[in-house]
Amino acid sequence: MDSDPRYADHVQRLFALLKEAERGGRLLIDQERLRRSQWHTQLWVSREDRGERVDLKIDLVNDTAPRVGAVESDPVLGRSDTWQNILANKVAAVFRYEPKDVADIWIIARNRGFAWGEVISDALRKEGGTDPVALHGILRTVPREELARVAWASPVDLSGVSADLKLIADDILYRRANSLFPR
Repeated sequence: MDSDPRYADHVQRLFALLKEAERGGRLLIDQERLRRSQWHTQLWVSREDRGERVDLKIDLVNDTAPRVGAVESDPVLGRSDTWQNILANKVAAVFRYEPKDVADIWIIARNRGFAWGEVISDALRKEGGTDPVALHGILRTVPREELARVAWASPVDLSGVSADLKLIADDILYRRANSLFPR
């Protein structure tokens, strides 16, 4: 959502739907990890699938920064951001030092073709302090222990992720095309 004055209403409507699904036994809402503010809501839902617990993190953002691309509509997810907008947000957020942001950047880079110069320009429109030199330093030095804290959907080779992050860092610094895709 882009600075929508009805953001709180949208969040309430989603919660009502999730509560209904929870009452029907289709999922569980993790109340302990629930975070809500005027501009951001984060929640986790889970369900059992073939004897395994599957968690889904949902972030709802009432974005005040410029959007990259139009809102997309998905038959399952509803309205959602483009991968380009998500990537620009993640790049602008690297300075929070959250390993999940770095993991998301890596996942998008492995699965999409794009020019890092455009991503940096988009991130700068969102967060004026986005600095390619600082990004380079951060991404090249993410501790492996921090990457290990990420709740990866499937096992990853942390050495490979670290090597890829160094390549991403260089691509960002030199504003090259994404070297991880296709690979």
